[in-house]
Amino acid sequence: MLKTTGNMKAQYHKKLHTVYHSLQKTHIPVKLLFIVMGVISTAWFLIRVIPKPQRAGYPCMRTAFPMMTAFLIWVGSVTGTFAAFKLSGKYFKKAKVRTGFAFVLAGIGFSIVVMMQPNLKTRAANLLSTTEIVHPANEPLGTGWGINPGMVVWNWNQDATDETCPNTETDPFYASNNWNQPVIDEMITTSMLQLTSESSIGNAWDVLFKSFNSNKGLGELGYTTGQTIFIKINEGTSSWLATDGLERDYTSWKGNYAPVCETTPGVTLAILRQLINNAGVPQENIWVADPRSHVWQHTYEMLSAEFPHVKYGDKDSGQESNGRTTLHVNSAPTLYFSDWGDEMPGAVSEKNWEEIVEADYLINLAALKAHARAGITLTAKNHFGSTTQESAEHMHPGLVAIENDNPTRNDYGMYRVQVDLMGSYVLGRNTLLFLVDGLWGGPEAVEGPVKWKMAPFNNDYPNSIFISQDQVALESVCFDFLRTEAVAGSFDDWKNRPIMAQGVDDYLHQAADPDLWADGITYDPDDFGDPLPSLGLHEHWNNSNDMQYSGNLGTDPGIYLQKIQNGVVSSFKDYKEPDRLLASVYPNPSPGHISISIAFKDSGELSIDLLDMSGRVVKNLEKGLQIQESMIQRDFSISSLESGSYIYRITLSSVKGEQHSTGRIELIK
Repeated sequence: MLKTTGNMKAQYHKKLHTVYHSLQKTHIPVKLLFIVMGVISTAWFLIRVIPKPQRAGYPCMRTAFPMMTAFLIWVGSVTGTFAAFKLSGKYFKKAKVRTGFAFVLAGIGFSIVVMMQPNLKTRAANLLSTTEIVHPANEPLGTGWGINPGMVVWNWNQDATDETCPNTETDPFYASNNWNQPVIDEMITTSMLQLTSESSIGNAWDVLFKSFNSNKGLGELGYTTGQTIFIKINEGTSSWLATDGLERDYTSWKGNYAPVCETTPGVTLAILRQLINNAGVPQENIWVADPRSHVWQHTYEMLSAEFPHVKYGDKDSGQESNGRTTLHVNSAPTLYFSDWGDEMPGAVSEKNWEEIVEADYLINLAALKAHARAGITLTAKNHFGSTTQESAEHMHPGLVAIENDNPTRNDYGMYRVQVDLMGSYVLGRNTLLFLVDGLWGGPEAVEGPVKWKMAPFNNDYPNSIFISQDQVALESVCFDFLRTEAVAGSFDDWKNRPIMAQGVDDYLHQAADPDLWADGITYDPDDFGDPLPSLGLHEHWNNSNDMQYSGNLGTDPGIYLQKIQNGVVSSFKDYKEPDRLLASVYPNPSPGHISISIAFKDSGELSIDLLDMSGRVVKNLEKGLQIQESMIQRDFSISSLESGSYIYRITLSSVKGEQHSTGRIELIK
C-alpha cells in the first residue's frame, strides 16, 4: 500500500474521529478514554475484517489498526507487569535471587512500556486528524476485459485543440475552429489499432465486434446488417441551457455559465466516420443521443452535414422539425437498484429508453470531468443521462456527496449506484467500446474546461482521448489523471473534488471485486438472481511521473496503459513484429535525458538526429549503428540544449531502402 504525498489531501469523516470527540465531550479521564477507544477500535477492526480480510487495507481500517495495536500493547504490558512482579516474589521466596531479579527487570520493562504509551489526546491528534487519502498502487483488483484484457489506450496530441481558445459565448470550445479534425481522426484511428492489435481500422472494428459477441455467448460474429448501435454522448446541460432551437442560451441567469465542458463534436464525428466508412454500419442503424437531454444544435449541424441519415435522438417529439428523431420510454423497468430503496428511497427500479434497450451495441462517449457530488464523472455516471425521469436527483443518494461539495458517504464499502449502471445488461454490459473525451477536461459537470497544470499538459488543455473495452480499467486510469490534476491545478477550479473523500473510487473497488461489496448489498441490476461478476480491472498507477500500472511493470493481471504521445506510440505490449519502424521516447517532456525504444522489422544501419522546430539538426544522437535485433533501447543526454520543443528523427537504412520515424520532444530544464 502506498500513501500519497502530503498534498494529496481531502476532508473525510472517520467513524473513530466522531466517536472520540463525542466521548471527549463527556470529560471522561484520559486513561479511561484510551481504554474505551482501544476497545472500540479493536472490536470495529475485528468485526469488519474477519468476514472480509480485504478490508484490512481500507483507510478507515488503517486508522483503527494503530489504535487497536497500541491498546493491545498496553493491555499486554499491564498484564506483563503484574505477572512479572508476581513471579519475582515467588522466586525470591524460593531463594532464587537471580531469577527473581530477572522478573523484576522484566516487570520494570513492562512498566516503562505502559508509561511510554502516549495519552489518547496525542494519539488521536496523530491518528484521527489525518486527511490523507490512501490509494493502493500497483495492487490490481478484478478480472480484465477485452481483446487485450485491462488495456487502456491514452492518446495525447497537443495539436488537437487550440490552446488560445477563450471558451466564451462568441468563441466556445465546441466551435470547429478550436480543434483540429484531422488530428482527432488520427487519434481515434491509432487508438483503435493499438487497442485491438490490428493493422487496419476495418479489421480493428471487426475484431471488436467479434470479441464483444463472443463474450455475450453469441459466438465470434462480426457486425450484421440490421443491427443497431447507440452512441451515448455527454451533453446533459442541454436540458436546461438550451433555447427552443437547441442552441446555447446565454440570456438571463444562463449567461452566468460559460460553455460547459462536454463531448467534443469532432470526437463523435471521428467515430461515425469509422463505423460508417470502415466498419460498414449503415447510417440509419446508428443513434446519437444524450437521451434525458438533447443533442446540441451545433453538434447536430456538424454531424448531419456529413451523415444526414444517422438518427439524432431526442426525448421531445417537438424536435422532429429540427431534424431529431423521437426517443420512447420503455414500457417496463429494465434497471433495478441493488440497495432496494435503502440508500436511494426514490429509486428502486428504472425505465430506460426503448432505443437503448433494443440496441445491439452501445458506445459510451463521456467527457473527462470532476464532479461536485461523485468526485469524478466518466462513463459510469454518463448513464445518469440514460434514465427516463426528468432529473437524476433520485440517484444522488448513491454518490459520495448527496449535496454539492459536501461528502457524507465517504467511507469504503458503501452502496454505490455507479456499480449498478456499469453491470446492467442494458447499459454497461451491452457496451462495445468505452471512450472518454479528454480533449478539454473540466473541474465540474456544469463548468467550462480549464488548462491543466500536470505534466505533460503543462498549462495547456489535456488534448487526450482514452479508450478501452474494460470500463473499470478506463475509469481507474482517468481517475488517476483527475486526482493528480486536483492537486497540481488551481483549487479555485478543482476544489479537490476528485479527492474530496476516500470513497470516490469505492465504486471501482466494488465493480472490480465482489468481495469488496457493501454489507448487505448484492449487485444484481437486472434482477435476474445472478450477482455481478468482476466488471474489470482496478488499480492505481505507481506515480504521476511514470504512470505505470502492473501490466506496464510486467505483472499480470493488471492494467496496461498504452501511451500514444503526439502521434508516437510510447509503450509496447505483447510485442509483434512491426510492419514499419516504430519508436517511443520517455520521459517526454524531458528534464535533460531520454530513453528511446525502437522496434523494426529489418536489420540495417540506424541514425538518430535531434532537430529544432525549423528543421535544423542541432544534435546527432546516433550515427551508423549496425542493428540486428527487432527491438532496442538507447539512452541519451540532451541537457546541453536549451529548453524548448525539438523533433527527433530516426532513420533506418536497409536493403529495402530508408525508413523514418519522427516525433516531438519537449525539453524542460
